Amino acid sequence: MPIPRFEKLDAESRATILDAARVEFAAHGYDGSSYNRIIANSGRSKSSFYYYFQGKQDLYVTVVKDAVAQFTEAVGQERPVEGIEEFWAECARMFLRFYEFGMNNPVLVGVLKSVFELQRQPLGGDLLPQLALKDVTWYETTIQRGQGLGAIRADYPIDLIVALLFAVLEAKMRWSLERWFSSEAIDIKQDVDFIIDLFRRMAAPADPETGKPRW
Repeated sequence: MPIPRFEKLDAESRATILDAARVEFAAHGYDGSSYNRIIANSGRSKSSFYYYFQGKQDLYVTVVKDAVAQFTEAVGQERPVEGIEEFWAECARMFLRFYEFGMNNPVLVGVLKSVFELQRQPLGGDLLPQLALKDVTWYETTIQRGQGLGAIRADYPIDLIVALLFAVLEAKMRWSLERWFSSEAIDIKQDVDFIIDLFRRMAAPADPETGKPRW
């Protein structure tokens, strides 16, 4: 985490520093980024920069958490729903807001992409636990709401369901992010429909009469 002095900076100064860091990490990933280049592009002296952060790793964690917070705010809170179809429609709406925000903020998407790339690097084991990308509590609450509506099966432990959904989401997001930065166009509505379809097939409870999945 940044040294408390960073939080005491005025909003414009904090934004200038984070903007320079976002652009660097989005363009070059964690390993390929230059801490000195970030400092130069922020318009700050090296001595003053170390007054706010302990180093590149500390700055990267701050930038990623800030990006996640911006996406979370853009997606917003889950709205109350009634019934299975409304539940999945609300999940789709939130994913769609995530995609739309990303389309309008490519640098933030680049920051998230750098996290997925980090998973394949030796340093990832040290950094990833600090990034807090997985809000397990939110997912558990959503799954419990879905179970109460009959949209999600309740015969498996909730932590297993969360783990399975995370694994699918991670694989799909990695695939989509690779194309986000290539020449391939992404149909975000189609992408969201695909994710929701996968989730429903995995999570739907069995029909009590036939024992077969309802979806």
